[in-house]
Amino acid sequence: MSLDPKKLVDAIKMFQKKIEKQGRVTNARDEEHLERLKKLYKDMGGKKKFESVNEEKNNSENLNIEFGKVVQDFYNKANQIADKINKLKGDKTDGKIVMKNVKKQVTPLIKLMHSWNKGQQKNPNLTTERTFVGQRKTGDNYKGGYSDNRGNRTELYQAKNGTFYIWVKSGGAEGYMDLPKNIKDRGKADDIHLDLQDNFRKKKPIKLKGKTLKPESVNERMDKRQAGETLKQLGGNRFIMMTGAKNFGVGPKGMGFKIGRNSKKINYIRIDLDRGKDLYNMEFIRMARKKGELSPTMKVVKKIKGVYADQLRDLFTKYTGMYTSL
Repeated sequence: MSLDPKKLVDAIKMFQKKIEKQGRVTNARDEEHLERLKKLYKDMGGKKKFESVNEEKNNSENLNIEFGKVVQDFYNKANQIADKINKLKGDKTDGKIVMKNVKKQVTPLIKLMHSWNKGQQKNPNLTTERTFVGQRKTGDNYKGGYSDNRGNRTELYQAKNGTFYIWVKSGGAEGYMDLPKNIKDRGKADDIHLDLQDNFRKKKPIKLKGKTLKPESVNERMDKRQAGETLKQLGGNRFIMMTGAKNFGVGPKGMGFKIGRNSKKINYIRIDLDRGKDLYNMEFIRMARKKGELSPTMKVVKKIKGVYADQLRDLFTKYTGMYTSL
């Protein structure tokens, strides 16, 4: 069984951090194990150099000192040149202008180096390698996204090297789709992104690096927020007062609730979103419990598809005989 060099590198870094947390008094076994891991990595042909945390801190401090000496030498040289300018001109004005601009340019560099060294002392394992923040890599540019009412989402990003990738969230899973490296034209990347969005709308599976995401979200059913919006469309508290609506719930088939007695003998309403069209589906149900049965039987008296929000009240009144407002 061959060892994975990458896993070995991770193990070495893990032990380095563990030893660093131990402070001045370290565990001898951990130190020995770390050295064995380093030797094994080297024997496998690994070229990465591993420095202890203290070595990294010392190296960053030495670099900071070296940079300070270079800046000081530059400043001294500039000062000598400014003196020569003053002697040449017989006036100190030009020399002062030169030194003023030298300080103006050099001071930010000194602060930058001090800031870098300070960060290395606090966290010497910081790397300039790109890392993910949320669904994108730091420094990459967001180029547009798409989301549907099932909770699926795609976002297009352009990396620093000009290549594109798409972040996809679907069915409670998420992942990245790297576009071919030769695609560096925004138009072509947008075309691929639009095709991907079309798959979402058509509920077609999306393949991402060995795994398939199905555009069936955790929000495939109507969620509580959407149910609240639907109730507002019906009339909110006034609707509840006029119809005696109660026992509201959100299930796999949408939002459902009981209503009071009416001439049509409808006592249960079910409303769901027609996803992709932003329309509603309505079901008018008659529930009845027969003697000896624990659960009631449900008969769908009327089912209507493709209902607009402003039609909900009128259709409710039409098929229940109940008014939703005075």
